[in-house]
Amino acid sequence: MGRPERHDVDYFPFIAKRGKTLNILQSRYGLEGIGFFTNLLRFLAFAPDHHCCIKEELDMLNFFAEIGLSNTEKGLAIIDLMVKTEKIDRDLWENHKVIACPAFLDSIKDAYDRRSNPIITLEEIRAKFQNTASKVIVSENTENAVTDGVIVSETATEIPQGGFFGDKNPQTKLKETKLNESKEESSASFSQSQKDAFELSELLLTTHRKEIPDYLSGKDDEKTIGMWAADIEKLIRIDKKQPETIRRVVLWAKTPGCFWFPNIQSGKKLREKYETLYGQMTRQNKTASSGKPPERRTIPKGLEI
Repeated sequence: MGRPERHDVDYFPFIAKRGKTLNILQSRYGLEGIGFFTNLLRFLAFAPDHHCCIKEELDMLNFFAEIGLSNTEKGLAIIDLMVKTEKIDRDLWENHKVIACPAFLDSIKDAYDRRSNPIITLEEIRAKFQNTASKVIVSENTENAVTDGVIVSETATEIPQGGFFGDKNPQTKLKETKLNESKEESSASFSQSQKDAFELSELLLTTHRKEIPDYLSGKDDEKTIGMWAADIEKLIRIDKKQPETIRRVVLWAKTPGCFWFPNIQSGKKLREKYETLYGQMTRQNKTASSGKPPERRTIPKGLEI
């Protein structure tokens, strides 16, 4: 299996000269405003397809925790300001609570030149959320043979002869439809989990090599990444962990000086220690947000990797 497509970047250009957005943020919020700006761009760098939706409360709280700002009201005010300065797309934010930065997408296009997949466009992001908003789930209605779980367009006005299910018995058609949907969803989910697993496996290897360039230099990278991906895929599919959260855990664990840096060197070890890693990362982020000094840890002797 070849390497999967990548939809994130490990770095992005940052122009030294400040524009109006940074000037206003610094004037109104001081260094906290500048920190929010730069951390937002870092977040978009590793977010899948460089955008994120924080419409749900938990997604919003997680986003601000990642940015390092506990005051969500202030964070939303900063985002609104960035919308006014056109740094964040107005349509996506106001209609879908999606954060996307057109200038950021333009700045990282070069990173996709050697990839098999092109960078996502702002129009594609808009279409993604417009299509989601244009679907509704019809509640169960036995009189009209409309059953919960059937997705129709809001604009659909005509019902085919014989009802939504044609001439077949509604319940028979429903069972067939649900069975097909279940098979399709299972297949799509597994395929996506494999793809995400390869990306995360490659990230695990590349981040380690940033500090230790010759790490596993005598090994076959493709084979190593494939072996690690098998365990990470189980972390996604069986353990039900979100790829984006796993990505944050990997980047946190692979921070130079982190206790876990030398101890997470395979997909198997990442899966085995995931709950511990996530818990420590979350606690450290909360500590950083509260202004308390982080807990210092040392690596115990004889710890198995």
